[in-house]
Amino acid sequence: MNKMKLICMFLVLSLLHTSASAEMADLTTNINDSNILEILDGLSWIPDGPDNGRHIYVLGAGWCPACKALYKRTRGLNKKVQFRWIMLSPKSPYEQCVNANLALSRDPLLLAKYYGRVKIKCSDDKKAAIIDEWNQISVNFVQVKLQEKIGPLGYPCLLYYDGTRLQVTTGVPSDLTRLIENVVPRETDQKSYARAVRVMPEKLDLFSLKSDKIVVKADKATIYCGPTEDSLPLASLDKNDVIGAQGIIKLDNGKMWIHVPLLKNGIGGWTLMENYGTQK
Repeated sequence: MNKMKLICMFLVLSLLHTSASAEMADLTTNINDSNILEILDGLSWIPDGPDNGRHIYVLGAGWCPACKALYKRTRGLNKKVQFRWIMLSPKSPYEQCVNANLALSRDPLLLAKYYGRVKIKCSDDKKAAIIDEWNQISVNFVQVKLQEKIGPLGYPCLLYYDGTRLQVTTGVPSDLTRLIENVVPRETDQKSYARAVRVMPEKLDLFSLKSDKIVVKADKATIYCGPTEDSLPLASLDKNDVIGAQGIIKLDNGKMWIHVPLLKNGIGGWTLMENYGTQK
């Protein structure tokens, strides 16, 4: 086993950190070249350009000068392909707030202001924060899997389909026009697009738990990136496992989901409340 693969295995285990004692089975081994673009389809990306089967996902950051340079270079080119921006890795509360508002609104005009260095008025919003977290944790695990194959990734990171397989490149391509010519349309189900926004209720209520520890009552329970079984599964738990929990949301379909912190900074996933009870 090579050094890069060992490092990436360590990263996966580190990402699946939780304060509870449960041994979680890693489900992110199912992430691979054939489904990475499908995972990104379901996130809350910002559509830069008209709907197009030919598209490029761009993983970017507000503080990143190369991302801003790429944004400027793609003006006009977004008529040939659609650029789908997912904003990540904030370095300040302001950037985190803007990323969350972009994730909720999916507004390309707001993205243009952001890269135009226009100060954006944004407010804390629970729904926006949940959708932004969904983006972050999903892409975290995608990046770990990509690093196993191609090594360290930087921003911006461009992902697209060339008719045969997934292509990934970082930085601002020297010949962006030629890269765009290599992008081949993908047949996708538009119902899966931006699932992170569509499943959230119009009015979001976040409830507290009586205990910060929950115990699995079902034979198995799964933790997902978002509060839907259509999102990326991260880990599974066995009956009687105990894990930490932070809060509950109720969706329009009546299902209730519990937030489970997975990363040391509190970012986590979601699991169906019906599979758990509180620890006595």
